[in-house]
Amino acid sequence: MIRLNKAQFYFSFIIIGLFLVGCLNTSKNDSNEIHISGQIINPVLDIIKFESADSTFTAKLTKDGNFTFSFTTDSSLYLSLSHGEITSMYVKPGDNIELSLNTDEFDESVNYKGSEASNFLAKKYLIREQFNFYSKDFYLGSTEDYNLALKEYKSSILQASNSISDTAFVNKQSNEIDRQIKYFTDSKEEFMTSNEADVREFLFEKNLVNEKYNWYAIIDTMNIEGFNEIIAEYENSIKSLIEKLVKSDESISKELEKLEDDIDSKRERKLSIINQPQNGESYIDFTYENTTGEAVSLSSFKGSLVYLDVWATWCGPCKAEIPYLKTLEQDYHEQNIVFLSVSVDTNKDQWLKMVEEEALGGVQLWADGWSEITKDYAIFGIPRFMLFSEDGKVISNDAPRPSNEETKQLFDKYLAGI
Repeated sequence: MIRLNKAQFYFSFIIIGLFLVGCLNTSKNDSNEIHISGQIINPVLDIIKFESADSTFTAKLTKDGNFTFSFTTDSSLYLSLSHGEITSMYVKPGDNIELSLNTDEFDESVNYKGSEASNFLAKKYLIREQFNFYSKDFYLGSTEDYNLALKEYKSSILQASNSISDTAFVNKQSNEIDRQIKYFTDSKEEFMTSNEADVREFLFEKNLVNEKYNWYAIIDTMNIEGFNEIIAEYENSIKSLIEKLVKSDESISKELEKLEDDIDSKRERKLSIINQPQNGESYIDFTYENTTGEAVSLSSFKGSLVYLDVWATWCGPCKAEIPYLKTLEQDYHEQNIVFLSVSVDTNKDQWLKMVEEEALGGVQLWADGWSEITKDYAIFGIPRFMLFSEDGKVISNDAPRPSNEETKQLFDKYLAGI
């Protein structure tokens, strides 16, 4: 048996202790690591995505909707959380956050244990959503009354930040609110100086009338007969208000002209939707240049399915779809389908930069703004996805987005028939 003297014993004890401490330290999270875990109730996708200004992180959900992932960063940053809808987070190195979210309620249900700043952003969004900047005070109240309402709005938001110790974050949020309030304060002052009392009352009543109509649904889905009836009803309502409330001939003429322009715009938009190629009809061809300046046409891909994405670098929802689009491209790489993206950016360099930095795949084309493709396919908002058949027909002029599980089902259905 080997016996240690007292000095040897203590030396050995210290060495073993240091070794154990070292082992324990290596098992701990890096001080720059951020750990996010949680559960999505009623998930609509099998992943959850977190996006910063220059990085995207994706976590896979278990069958119970649970997820966990970690990443490192040397500074605090804002994240965009995406799972069906989008909300914001604020994280800092060392955070360990437990997230819970019910997609049936989304913003009303989201909670971040371990991140008061993220909870603040969620509360801020709800307060902003519930506050009516174009209230009766805006149209009919005094500037002082409106400013008081804005002051209370700011106070209610900042009150939600009382538990946050990160003064830099709180100060930035306060400055953002101040900029927002200044915008509406200036808007109120301009509105007061530009309109007499009778016109202000008319515009308030007109706004109440408009709140009764869901113009997006009316224009997008209603048949032409129903649309014309609604338009006539709306036109008569606004004309009655003009006759009742507006006094001067000049103001009457001005408001009638604005009404005529509004009606014409709605009718033009409705006709564009009706006249666009419908499902089963031949598509309308287009030609735009690719990243090397070569002219590329939609018709050059006949013989393959074409999944078309109309987007722009400045469009947040467009960029939120990029990771899902990349996954689709990888999953269907060996299939007879072309992924075609058309940017409506006016800044070509900005488009080229994002194509390179994001390593965007598929065929990338530049339309130089809202051009023929947006007119021919009645595109008034982006992103817009479409699917075309191998023989040049429209399968869907409003196809599901890459983040939608139905997209793969649609692909598989038509690829099986090729």
